Amino acid sequence: MTVPPDTTSGLTIEKTGTLNDLDGDGLIDLGETISYSFLVENTGAVTLTGVTVNDPLLTGAGVALDQGPQTLAPGATFTFTATYTPTQGDLDAGRVANTATATGTNPDGDPIGSPPDTVVTLPQPPSLRLQKTGMFTDTDGNGYASVGDTMTYTFAVTNDGGQTVTNVWPVDAGPTFNKRPAAGFLSRFTPEPVTLAPNQVQEFNATYTLTQQDIENAAGVSDGVANTATATGLSGSGQVTSDDSTSAITLPAAEPSDITVTKVANLRFIRRGEQAPFTIRVTNNYGARATGITVVDTMPSGFRFVEGSAMIGEVKVTPQIVGRQIRFPDITVDGRSEVEIRLRLLALSTAGPGEHVNLAHAEDQSGRRITGQARAVVEIIVEPVFDCGDIVGKVFDDKNRNGYQDKGEPGLPGVRVATVKGWLITTDKYGRFHVACADLPDARVGTNFIMKLDTRTLPTGYRLTTENPRVVRLTAGKMTELNFGASIGRVVRLGLADEAFVPGEVELAERWAEGLDQLIEVLAQEQSVLRLTYLDMGGDPELVEARVKGIKELIAERWRQRKRSYPLEIETRVEAGR
Repeated sequence: MTVPPDTTSGLTIEKTGTLNDLDGDGLIDLGETISYSFLVENTGAVTLTGVTVNDPLLTGAGVALDQGPQTLAPGATFTFTATYTPTQGDLDAGRVANTATATGTNPDGDPIGSPPDTVVTLPQPPSLRLQKTGMFTDTDGNGYASVGDTMTYTFAVTNDGGQTVTNVWPVDAGPTFNKRPAAGFLSRFTPEPVTLAPNQVQEFNATYTLTQQDIENAAGVSDGVANTATATGLSGSGQVTSDDSTSAITLPAAEPSDITVTKVANLRFIRRGEQAPFTIRVTNNYGARATGITVVDTMPSGFRFVEGSAMIGEVKVTPQIVGRQIRFPDITVDGRSEVEIRLRLLALSTAGPGEHVNLAHAEDQSGRRITGQARAVVEIIVEPVFDCGDIVGKVFDDKNRNGYQDKGEPGLPGVRVATVKGWLITTDKYGRFHVACADLPDARVGTNFIMKLDTRTLPTGYRLTTENPRVVRLTAGKMTELNFGASIGRVVRLGLADEAFVPGEVELAERWAEGLDQLIEVLAQEQSVLRLTYLDMGGDPELVEARVKGIKELIAERWRQRKRSYPLEIETRVEAGR
């Protein structure tokens, strides 16, 4: 018996990777290399030729094995080697995974391959480092912490990891003032989010503008303004966040004369000739005494200071009067206290009705305003006899259509008129209407007033013979008459049909055109409204429209040629024939 020889074929591969760790941190850094070795063994019973290693990572990077193809007898081994330099893209992916297989050819010419073997090497993890600094800027140069002064923050973000980090930007909720939250908001960071490669640094900036509340909370407190921030970004491994970085700023002290002024009108409503009492309160919100303050009260137009009415506390004083300003100089206010000033103003005859605003503020010794404007409002009550402009009117039956109410022309009841303010007035049984205090006209030049009649409320068949709307001039303290005339209108009807026109044309047929003169004479006999009606028997709509328009313009031109004629109103309509 003859036993056939064993012709089985087989290959195995054992792969190892050694990091050439230049900095000794055990992780891949850009510029470091990995030395790979591939131990290949012929595990079959036949000799294999062309034995080599297939490694996509090396092939894709154009890296060749250090040794060429080999011939391996049964049980023989051979170690291939190669060196690979990872790219930044490998590091950004978060791992360098390398899978290799051994390949060869058996005596029958068939390809033989080994099971794959994978080696994974980890790169330097992503990391961000933040260094934050802050600087106070005295924008007004007065040496104090003032509203409008700014703090500029710089955020230096460093990518101290091994992977590229995208969308890098600071995260900052804003400063605190002596452990109290800010009253304002930190500006948007500049520049916009960036991408940082390993070891790259980017500086971001943001500003904060001081408010009065911030100054009150932290002015003069050592390291009283604290601000903590982080930096974030994205890598192939996920979100990256830096450690906190905190900056501390010491604000200068607040200006000693931290003064506020408030003002109230002790009477809300007065009449001309009456006095308006006011109270001004000057408050020192700072702990130190404030001296050399001047309080300036600005009177509204039409008012005069009442001599002997001014008091500071319980002491009578004589202020300086400069135009409309009442000045109280050299006032001293102790720390955390207030001073009360009282005075009276007389409303003169030139003061118009309505609200009048009285203003007050404080100045320092240099004349610089150190407070906002305090406001107090007093209202002068309207005097109907002197301030208002009244309207009386009538809607009348203008029988002779001359636009004026003549003797014997009665009023029309139940007709509605309207104002631009939306007031609706209905005439009484005599056609009369009245608008009390229609407006408060300018005392110097008066005021225009408009009213319009709702024609839908006229009796059936009536048409206006006067303007609509009507405009009249109102004068303060006077009554103005405003009438509307309407009469039953005479309607002259003119019927048109296709037969009246040259076929297919806009022009009237000759025998009908001659009749227009007769129509004009009829219209001239009495004020009338001409109503043109076209009976459309299904013709061309555009031609019908052109014919109606042409006839209207022709009649209007003929009418204009008649001098001293009344304004002719022409109505047009198209009706479908059957």
